[in-house]
Amino acid sequence: MNRTLLQAIVGVLLSFTAISSNAQAFTSGDNVVGLGIGVGGHYGVFGSYTAQSPVFMATFDRGTGIKAGPGVIGIGGYFAYKSVAYRYDYYNNYYYDRRWNYIMFGVRGTYHWNAWHGIDQLDTYAGVLAGLNIIDYNDKSEYPSGYVSPTYGSASARTNLFAGARWYFTEGFGAYAELSHGVSYVTVGLNFKF
Repeated sequence: MNRTLLQAIVGVLLSFTAISSNAQAFTSGDNVVGLGIGVGGHYGVFGSYTAQSPVFMATFDRGTGIKAGPGVIGIGGYFAYKSVAYRYDYYNNYYYDRRWNYIMFGVRGTYHWNAWHGIDQLDTYAGVLAGLNIIDYNDKSEYPSGYVSPTYGSASARTNLFAGARWYFTEGFGAYAELSHGVSYVTVGLNFKF
């Protein structure tokens, strides 16, 4: 009976090893699409708001043939969306209803360094992001004077730094987490490698 149990344990361990050996860290020619949800970030309403959505983000990362020390350089893009609202009812005389929608897109450069940990399923990286931030502002407030605030849109350049890690459950599917000081402070999501 003990021999059968030992064979079963060895079989399970060998199957996990087989799965692990198929899931390689980020290398030249790899393509990774990430879909995530983030919280926080610099996008607020003058430091005050009453409601906000999470940051919805999609990223793409392609491994280049450029070697930089022990790591691999990747290049790709990102798209993100977030909305923020400020609503306040002033004693039923008038109310504020202001909304900001942020649409962000641009390019990302990443540096993947995985030699230090030696775990095939783990991809650690850091990078820089540069892009455009488009703001759509809508004011549906009712003011006592009848004043109507204009609706406007604007765009500005945006850069930030980030660091993250991906964990692959299979060769082409995994989860990731990123820390940043720009679009969102913390982002988690799923990634697909092909």
